[in-house]
Amino acid sequence: MTSLKVIFIEIFRKIRKFVFTKDFLIFLVFVLISTCFWFINISGKKRSVDIKMDVEYINVPDNIQFLTPLPKELKVEIKDFGFNILRYTFQKKSPIIVNYNDFLENDTLLQYPLYKLETLVKSNLDNSTEIVGGLKKLNAKYQKLEKKILPTKLMGDISLQSQYVLSDSVCIIPENIEVFGPKEIDTLRYAYVMPITLSKIDKSVSLKQPLWEQKGISYAQNEVLVHIEVEMITEKHLQIPIQCINKPSGVYVHLFPSVVDVSFSVGLSHFNSITENDFQVILDYQLLKKNMTGREHVQVLSAKNFIYYLKVQPQEIEFLLEEN
Repeated sequence: MTSLKVIFIEIFRKIRKFVFTKDFLIFLVFVLISTCFWFINISGKKRSVDIKMDVEYINVPDNIQFLTPLPKELKVEIKDFGFNILRYTFQKKSPIIVNYNDFLENDTLLQYPLYKLETLVKSNLDNSTEIVGGLKKLNAKYQKLEKKILPTKLMGDISLQSQYVLSDSVCIIPENIEVFGPKEIDTLRYAYVMPITLSKIDKSVSLKQPLWEQKGISYAQNEVLVHIEVEMITEKHLQIPIQCINKPSGVYVHLFPSVVDVSFSVGLSHFNSITENDFQVILDYQLLKKNMTGREHVQVLSAKNFIYYLKVQPQEIEFLLEEN
């Protein structure tokens, strides 16, 4: 190992000694002079070369579907002095911006006029640069799609941690979205969001989620914002009077008791907003008059959302009918 190290050190010493010799420095000077003469020579003559230019398309309507793709780059043959040729070769060029509104349309074909394309290309070149060939028309087959506005809908499996509930409906932004496709989109009812699986969540969640991809279908935007508001749950009790419905005049219904205890679980943000007026506890007279036992189950009605584990106590009450 020691002898190998000695050999490498000796080789490095000889190379260093050669590099810093007078002969080597003279050689480098001649190489530099030759390079300068070569650069001056190619800079003073016009040469032809092929260059590539990126293309970007703007103002393309959402209801346009390309059956054949438009090119993402152009290959152009140009002629210019050597210095400019080198600059075009190594310097990043600005893309050609093609406006969709300048395309000529017929039933199935889009065509971009060659003279307009040449003008766009020249605007990205120096005045001394000539276009000598290679430039071709931009053509593409296309079709116009039908448009429909559909509500967005989330599919998936969302479970909450114990003692937590949703404080509001799962929110999808936007609620409705423009959908483009063939005439068959008339059969679509929803723009489905890609399924989400969330387990035992205990805090609010916001995430961007893509829409479900379908062949031949496109959307005004490809993703939506899904917001899931979560909060802790608590229990609330209310005393609700019993109402007898469908009772004819001249009939008295005596209830024992006349008030029941309604208990339920609710998220903290809704605790104060839910009152006795949000519930009805009812008995139907038409059922009472057929009931010979003198006891009947009450029915609890509420139009309020976000009420969980609803209970009533007592569930069954005694009654007495009396006619005038």
